[in-house]
Amino acid sequence: MDLKSIDWFVRIAETGSLSRAALDLDVSPSMLSRGIRDLERRVGQPLFQRTGRGMQPTEFGWRLLPLARRATLEFRRFNDEANALRGRLSGTVAIGLPGSVAARVVAPLVRLAVEKMPDVSLRFVESLSGGIEERLATRRIDIGLAFEHESRVTRAMVPLASSSLYLIGPAGDPLTARSSVPLSRLATCGVMLPGRPHSVRTMVEDVCAERGIALKVLFEIESLLAIRETVAAGCGHTIAGFSSVAREVAAGLLQATPLRDPTINRVLVMTTGPRNAVTSAARAVSELILRVAGELVANGTWRAPSGATTQSAR
Repeated sequence: MDLKSIDWFVRIAETGSLSRAALDLDVSPSMLSRGIRDLERRVGQPLFQRTGRGMQPTEFGWRLLPLARRATLEFRRFNDEANALRGRLSGTVAIGLPGSVAARVVAPLVRLAVEKMPDVSLRFVESLSGGIEERLATRRIDIGLAFEHESRVTRAMVPLASSSLYLIGPAGDPLTARSSVPLSRLATCGVMLPGRPHSVRTMVEDVCAERGIALKVLFEIESLLAIRETVAAGCGHTIAGFSSVAREVAAGLLQATPLRDPTINRVLVMTTGPRNAVTSAARAVSELILRVAGELVANGTWRAPSGATTQSAR
């Protein structure tokens, strides 16, 4: 049983498609199919259910998938660390982050990485905060950037920036034209939000529950772009960090006012996996992320974490 066929198994399971996996791996679909059939003979069970819509792991395949991911990941890390010990950082570092953060971080981080570590490849995975936590736990990403309520920030997290949540409305909306809006107003002001585990939905619901406020959710919309467009069309309100809607506010499409009584503060944190699982390349990329975050704080794009400045990655 060779590592290549295990890697092929993982890629097909993640894409759900033999043709897409073949394209990613730069091999022919027929070669990939033969490799998977050979692996199935070796393990003695079918790994996939083949349908007209693609390929899905069997129950046997689902149970082997975490072990297969770990095997391929450890082999790549072995090679990457061997290169690092010879003084050459290399390999792929996967970073999970929300879309609003990606819009600010990806371009400057890529520029720095090309300059400082040309042999390191970055892979950005856009995800909700809850999904980032799960991907870190299963070691599908190396670094996670996610929003946490200020009360939930732990010593294992590196604070990068802080922000407050705002009520967002369409242009000309009298409610968001106010200097601020009390949280209790959410009981009568219908909002559109993503479902859990999106960090904004979780934070707002938890704080409302603590205050005995019945949050009125009109619709659940998983696309933040769709939410912004729906609000701009005058169909209701939403809740977000100001940076998520800054462009639309500047263009006169949306209005934003802070929530108060209480203010809901959140912190953008950076988290990595267990110390013994973090590669030299991932540690170096973490330092670059700190540098980018520090520059965004310095130029006023982001607000420094309360009572702290961005610190060296552990």
